[in-house]
Amino acid sequence: MPGSMKGTWTTSLTRAGNSVQGTLTLTGSNVISAASVTGSIDGSSVVLGVAAEGAREATFSGTLDRGGAIKGEWELDSEVLKDHGVWYGTLGAPTAAQ
Repeated sequence: MPGSMKGTWTTSLTRAGNSVQGTLTLTGSNVISAASVTGSIDGSSVVLGVAAEGAREATFSGTLDRGGAIKGEWELDSEVLKDHGVWYGTLGAPTAAQ
């Protein structure tokens, strides 16, 4: 049932080329507290794929602005809970490609 997961998503991502990685944190919820994520950037489109904690998985996508701020949508689709909403994040300084 949408709207049943409460809290505030925050994330800090680091970019290496077209790849991003970081941690998503959800405060104020007992559904997902934190998860590592990896994804990609193509122009201003950010796709983080799936952030998983146990059997709970959420998918994230968003748009990157020129200042490094990201906003997007997330969706949780599990047997136990289905929900969706908006998330905001920041992109850290690029790192050297390994």
